[in-house]
Amino acid sequence: MEGDNLEFLLQTLEDYGIPFDRNAIKSDYARSPAAVEAWISKYIGPETLLTKDEVALYEVLSQSGDADKIANSQDLSNICDLSDEQLHTAIEELQRSTTAIEKQNEALQSQQNALALIVKNNKKSGAARSEADAKQLRKWEAERARTKLDRIYLEALNGSVGAEAQGTNSQEVAELQEELESLYSELLPVAQMSAEQQYLEPALREIAAKGDSGQDRAYQALKYMQECLKFLVHRAEIYAEHMEEYQCHQMASKFAIDMGKKELQNQAAPQASISATRQRQNSQTQVQYRNNRRRSSMFEEMDAEQQLLRSMGISLPNENDTDDARTEFLESILRERDEKLRGHTANLESTTETTISSHVHNADVTMKLLYNALQADSVYGEVQLLDPDIVSSFSTFEEEIKNLQENLEAVNLQRLQLKNVHKEQLIKTLVKVTFV
Repeated sequence: MEGDNLEFLLQTLEDYGIPFDRNAIKSDYARSPAAVEAWISKYIGPETLLTKDEVALYEVLSQSGDADKIANSQDLSNICDLSDEQLHTAIEELQRSTTAIEKQNEALQSQQNALALIVKNNKKSGAARSEADAKQLRKWEAERARTKLDRIYLEALNGSVGAEAQGTNSQEVAELQEELESLYSELLPVAQMSAEQQYLEPALREIAAKGDSGQDRAYQALKYMQECLKFLVHRAEIYAEHMEEYQCHQMASKFAIDMGKKELQNQAAPQASISATRQRQNSQTQVQYRNNRRRSSMFEEMDAEQQLLRSMGISLPNENDTDDARTEFLESILRERDEKLRGHTANLESTTETTISSHVHNADVTMKLLYNALQADSVYGEVQLLDPDIVSSFSTFEEEIKNLQENLEAVNLQRLQLKNVHKEQLIKTLVKVTFV
């Protein structure tokens, strides 16, 4: 316990940056540990010690003279000390007030959202009412013109035969003819203007608002995809070069193995005829031995077969061994070299395939991510709505637009521009009735 108090004292002095003598403190603590512990409990703590940041701030204030100004400007005798309980109570009150303010902010936020929704709905309903009023006004204008035509026609049929009536009826007939001709000529422009106001202008505004940003995003995405494809093509070319080098090495190794096999077969074949021709070669061997005795062992001449075997690390069997033993020895060497070659080939193939597959997989994942990002950022991608009612209303709206387009296409403009025979007959009849 005493050691813990001493370590606590030393650690506290180090944390607060207070210079001290460790040996002197240990010696004083060993002489009177009770007095040191009482002093620690009285003076060592956050109430009596300043932190490093507080000390640095106090030094800055002291150097600038602000500390003295603050001390002189405040009457510290009027400041009452607050206990821990009072501080905790004040903190809890502040926390409660903060919680109340946050709740009030949330309530105000919800009210603001509700008001924004109401305003939005009012705007939509106002626009719908304006559109409905405009449609109704157009209908009333058409009804008014139709009613006026009917009235003039009935008045012409039931009119008097007087001179004044004749002049009035002729004037009304002329006005009626002019109004009918103007209505027939203005039918197509009015229908075109109505269609443009209802469908074309909103679509053009929407495209103008979204087209620029969508084209920029699409251009950036296509540019990034092009750079990625260039990088992938470059890496594929490098892989192709490495594969060609690997195939060349493989062909060279196979060629060397085939040549070694042929040499070993050619060397094993004449071994059976050695015993039959040994007597004939004794004289030649003795002559060669006498000639070779004069040569140094360090400079012995080797034929091409021995040089090839030596470069491949293959040692020939002893001449004293039997033919079967020598054949078995050579076959074991051949099997060992074949196993080594197959092992190296398998390791090289696995390493190359692993490297290529990892890069190809990364390229595939990159292409999928780029395709998904391009589809997500594209303005012209397929859009799916969550509300089925809105989807059904859109489909109904599209069907109505198609029907209107079909009706407009069915209108024969040439026929409208031509003279109407029935209209001319009606006018002639009205004129005759008027002047009779």
